Amino acid sequence: IAGISEFDLEKELPLVVHAEKDGIHTFKLNEVSGIQAEVFLKDKETQMSYELTENHFEYIIEEGVYEDRFSIIFKAIEGLGVADEKEKTSVVYFSQGAKELIIRSDRNIQEVQLFNVLGQNIFQEKISRKNTEYRIPVLKTITEGVYIVNIISKKGNESLKIRM
Repeated sequence: IAGISEFDLEKELPLVVHAEKDGIHTFKLNEVSGIQAEVFLKDKETQMSYELTENHFEYIIEEGVYEDRFSIIFKAIEGLGVADEKEKTSVVYFSQGAKELIIRSDRNIQEVQLFNVLGQNIFQEKISRKNTEYRIPVLKTITEGVYIVNIISKKGNESLKIRM
């Protein structure tokens, strides 16, 4: 992050993303210097943040320019003790063009459920194959809005918010 005269832990830096085509795009830090904090990519649309300090992050994005969706945020580094390995979480996207949910996960997913914000079950699908990416067709009649995707696996349930 160049061009910043003074580092501020509370500062949120806007990030403009130009996606030349639909698909997987990688976010990573090339170098970290003079920052005593963890660095995260924040997606304002899904309200989720992804750690970039130690790892790169792959994200499925549709073609276009995203001027107000992403930003870089910081979090203070906690303690010097041995940290437990962070449990990896799943990431859910909605492809408007293909009308499908795209789920990237290291979990052995058994079932996926979709709920609206009122808690009504829109659909559920049993998953019989182990994969790291799942593509689930969604009804073409589904209305635009916020939904909850419930991912059921042997490691437990995980609920993620998504805008469709």
